[in-house]
Amino acid sequence: MSMPSPMKSYAVPGPHGWLWLFVSPVDYFKNYGGVVHPALLIALVGLGSALDQTETSALVSTQATRIDNWTLLWSACLVSAPIWGVLNYFVGGWWTRVRASFCGDPDMPAKTARRVSITASTIFASATIVSFLAISFLFERPADYFASEEFWISPLIFGVWSSYAQYVIVCDREKVRRGAARFWFLGLPLGVFGLVAVGTIVYAFLGGN
Repeated sequence: MSMPSPMKSYAVPGPHGWLWLFVSPVDYFKNYGGVVHPALLIALVGLGSALDQTETSALVSTQATRIDNWTLLWSACLVSAPIWGVLNYFVGGWWTRVRASFCGDPDMPAKTARRVSITASTIFASATIVSFLAISFLFERPADYFASEEFWISPLIFGVWSSYAQYVIVCDREKVRRGAARFWFLGLPLGVFGLVAVGTIVYAFLGGN
């Protein structure tokens, strides 16, 4: 599979371009990192984050499990998506820059850090959106999904891949120490994902007994 030609102005990549985000994050960022409008990625990440937060809330609150209308759930997530997207863009960019400094690169431009962060986050967000679209057809009501044994199985694998994407992009673009980068961009996120997965399983087990 050959890499598509890079675009010269703000535009939306075709299916081939989006595929490279998942297959080869470094090549995607080299070709599309500066030409996909940040607003598009902020919108996608915002919606994915809102949906993910809704699912997470269902674990710790009975309120979310009472939602009985998919239109209401999607509408609420669309309304809150801009807030989540902007937070991800600026806070995620800041955190990426902080970790880069811990890895020996204190001069990573803020704009680049935000681009790297939001691009990597798009992987998890896209998987979450597609997952919820499928769930919307498989379950008659959100409450049915949240009450099922499968509801806590979110696409964590794509969260792991998002962290990996950020790691390889940062290592490719910035002068960082690889050992430190493996900890801050891979080890730490993987540890968090592991704790979340274990906590979710334990909570689901205890909640069912």
